[in-house]
Amino acid sequence: MPAQTIIKLKIRRGTNTQRKLVVLEQGELGYATDTGRTFVGDGVTLGGRPVGSVVHNPVSSLLGRTQVAGAVAGDIVAERSLMFMLTGSDYSVANNWINIGTKVDGTTLRYVVGADLVNRITVSDAGLGWEKFNGNIIKVNGGLEVTGGLSVNVDNITTQLSNNKVVVKGITENTIASTAFGPSISGGGGAKINVNFDPLYFKYNSSQQLSLSAIPAGSVKINSIDNTIIGNGLVISGGVLKTQLESVDYTSIDEDSGVISLKQQHSNNVMTRFENVNYNTKGIITSKSPMFGFILSASNTGTGAGYNGTIGQNTYTNQQVFSALYTDITTAGVSSMVSLSSAGFIVVNSASSGNIAIPIFRFSAIGGGFIS
Repeated sequence: MPAQTIIKLKIRRGTNTQRKLVVLEQGELGYATDTGRTFVGDGVTLGGRPVGSVVHNPVSSLLGRTQVAGAVAGDIVAERSLMFMLTGSDYSVANNWINIGTKVDGTTLRYVVGADLVNRITVSDAGLGWEKFNGNIIKVNGGLEVTGGLSVNVDNITTQLSNNKVVVKGITENTIASTAFGPSISGGGGAKINVNFDPLYFKYNSSQQLSLSAIPAGSVKINSIDNTIIGNGLVISGGVLKTQLESVDYTSIDEDSGVISLKQQHSNNVMTRFENVNYNTKGIITSKSPMFGFILSASNTGTGAGYNGTIGQNTYTNQQVFSALYTDITTAGVSSMVSLSSAGFIVVNSASSGNIAIPIFRFSAIGGGFIS
């Protein structure tokens, strides 16, 4: 049996910093003692080329990839969910790392770092324009259209677009169903809309405004009247509008159970033929007095004596018998003496009472105060 010889083969070694200062010959291996990486020389490149690439542990800080010590070209590291590969020899230079993960355009899609410092793909604000949609996604006659921009279809008769808002353009009797109206309103379905009213109580004025022309009897109750429109002398009591005397001159006016009248001045009839009547400024009779100053007496002597002679007798002819007093509205009481002249008797046979003689006189006014 041949003898076996065990050979221990060691390759060139040193720190990573030292490696970078040496050009390894072609095929010569080098080992970085501090990073544990193996390199092979090409006779040109300082430090040689790495044997394989390494996927480093993810880093969560921004530009954390520049802190990955020992990283060499071709190494990969995930920084906040983005994948980077080192393309240069110096890992501490950020631009030596390129993003090899999913890329977005930044317009439609973008990365947004969340509270956990993880980049997430999101839709950019206003990133989905109308041009991103195909017209086939719109339901036929579904009320949307994408030509020139996603918008609502309007008929431009009843509705229209104004400042990117749908507004009502016009609603006529053609667009309102007749069944949409309740009592007192008619129209719709192509007919003009009108108010149904009773012409006995409503009418249109000159401005074509509906106005009240009459009120049906018994329709306005006392509780419908506002107390503020009732003036002095009226009051609502017991659901009835009544007269209320605020101030009464009880000298001339009287009131009894709501009935207003002139106050009674005399208990008997004051309008007699032979009386003087006095009035106040309100036309009320305030007093009366006899018109005669004195009347015939039974005496046959003196002023006022009755005539008791015969037709041919002149003894008591032309004597004053009575004086008449009268008052008018312009003068005080005026007295006029009347003179009588005998004209004889009219004799009446009264049977049981005997004959009654009625004297007859001729008279004339003295002083022009009384004329009969």
